[in-house]
Amino acid sequence: MQMMVLYISSKAMRQTVDHSIKEAELLTLDCNNQIGNNISLSNYMKNKGFLLSKNDVDYMIIDLSALSDSEETIGETIQGFLITHEHVRIIIISPINQAGDKILSELFAVGVRNFAVSSDFVVIKQKLEECLTDQGMSYKEASEYKDVKKRTLEEKREVKEVNKVMIGVIGSQPRVGCTHNSIVIANQLKRWGYSVAYVEMNENGALQQIRQAEKLSMIDSYFSSRNIDYYPDADNSLLKKILKDQVYNFIILDFGSFQDCDINAYNRCHVKIVIGNTQPWEITFLAEFWNRYDDEARQHINFYLNFVEKESDRKVLKKLFHKDLKFLGYSSDPFSEKDFPGMSELLEEYLPEKSKKKGFFIFGKRKRVEN
Repeated sequence: MQMMVLYISSKAMRQTVDHSIKEAELLTLDCNNQIGNNISLSNYMKNKGFLLSKNDVDYMIIDLSALSDSEETIGETIQGFLITHEHVRIIIISPINQAGDKILSELFAVGVRNFAVSSDFVVIKQKLEECLTDQGMSYKEASEYKDVKKRTLEEKREVKEVNKVMIGVIGSQPRVGCTHNSIVIANQLKRWGYSVAYVEMNENGALQQIRQAEKLSMIDSYFSSRNIDYYPDADNSLLKKILKDQVYNFIILDFGSFQDCDINAYNRCHVKIVIGNTQPWEITFLAEFWNRYDDEARQHINFYLNFVEKESDRKVLKKLFHKDLKFLGYSSDPFSEKDFPGMSELLEEYLPEKSKKKGFFIFGKRKRVEN
């Protein structure tokens, strides 16, 4: 019998929670879950939580960054819930806390033994996956949250919501590596702990070839591989449906050659990447794409060029185009390639902020995510 999960999550953490539940093959009902940035745990428990029967829920995930209650009220409310629902596993997640915080020590004292807490979304997801296993977090690991620890550095941190950010990848001509690099981008984002979809907005048929080679089955309009959802042979109608019905942090759109795609759909992407070749017989294709846009529009397009190894050649191209170009090397297997060049900079506007200083975090008071 599959376990039932109920969760209370901030908007920023919702995708991480939802996909972790899906990957663990557990059940959840959206109508029972709470998503927001100003949720009263006390009111929720009074109106719904305390009324849950033994068969309604097995695991309850609570995101501390979603709550408006004081730390004292949070501790008392969870303690009261555990007294009447001792069979339910409480899992605490938070991107704004760290082991040693008083609230976590108090929750450990009332019987909570599963924590997914970090300023790093990847770490949160890894810990949450462990908490959702049959055994849950080991006592040894949970004991890290037992004691209050002194902090030596104060830092305020914003937790950004990452919701359906569209990354468009287009080529200046056919066969420049759009599919290859879209796979690299998707896998890198997945390693960072995000939920990712890859949408094939061209007619090359590459995704169906991958699916058949890996002997995978379609689920409605997509198939899953390496915890990424792939949508082959997509169009604007399917993309609208994905945006309306599905839950992803990032959606990678592979448009293939710009001559053969819906360029308007590409222009609507939050992050735009173009890949081109610079051989004398190919650079005219790149120039044609370049000339489609004015100077202002080109500032929002990231240009990547293949196989320019010499630094002197790179300098010449940057001077010619008057733009900070980026360069791609050769790799035969996109699934084994680790990183797409400059990903952190490309997504700087959308990724949660990282600490710029080394040391411990301190949160003098609870900080909520703003709407």
